[in-house]
Amino acid sequence: MTRFAYKTTAFAAILAALATGAVAGTYQRSGDTSTTLQKVKPLRPQLIAKFDCRAQGTPVEFPDDLVIVNKGGGTLSAGTKINWRMENSFVQGSYVLPTLAPNQQVFVNNANPGGWPAGGKCLVWIVK
Repeated sequence: MTRFAYKTTAFAAILAALATGAVAGTYQRSGDTSTTLQKVKPLRPQLIAKFDCRAQGTPVEFPDDLVIVNKGGGTLSAGTKINWRMENSFVQGSYVLPTLAPNQQVFVNNANPGGWPAGGKCLVWIVK
C-alpha cells in the first residue's frame, strides 16, 4: 500500500468511527440547543453612578469652574471622591463630593485655572 493510500484509509477509518459513535467518549445532542440572547438589566440600577459635567461660571467665555450633576438613580454620600477630565484633553483633577441626590448639582469653583470653553464637557468617575 502506498503512503497516500495508507493515510487516506486511516483518515476514512477515523471519520467512520466518529460518525458511528464508536469512539470512547461519544457525544450526544439532547434537548433544544438554540441560544437566545436577552438584555441583562443590572440588579440595582439606582446604584449606577452617572454624571453630567460641564465648564461653566466666570469668566463667561472661558470659565475655570465646573458644574457636576448626579444623573444616577441614587444619592451619593458625602466624602465620595471623584476624578474628572475635560473631554479630548489631558486637563484633569479630583474633587470630594458633598451629599449629592439624583439630579442635584455641585459647583466646583476654580477647578480648571487655565479656563475652558463654556459648555465644554468633562468626564467624571468615582475613585474606588
